[in-house]
Amino acid sequence: LIRLATAITNTNGTQMAIYRNGGFYSGQNSSSDWLEAVSMVYLNGSTDYVEGYVWNGSAFSVYQNTALVQFMGVMVRAA
Repeated sequence: LIRLATAITNTNGTQMAIYRNGGFYSGQNSSSDWLEAVSMVYLNGSTDYVEGYVWNGSAFSVYQNTALVQFMGVMVRAA
């Protein structure tokens, strides 16, 4: 489970995406002052990797404060 989130000062034109192995996996357009993308991402355990991106489409800031920018991953598997 991958979660990428950030607080933003304006929602106009901001997009967020999770990439797996360099390719788009899932994304979100802004609709409030908190932007979040959450996905179950299959990783093979040895060579797969994930990246998180936030695009700012206008002249406003995405918060740089580490308390307001989060990128998390959790291993989920069958018991």
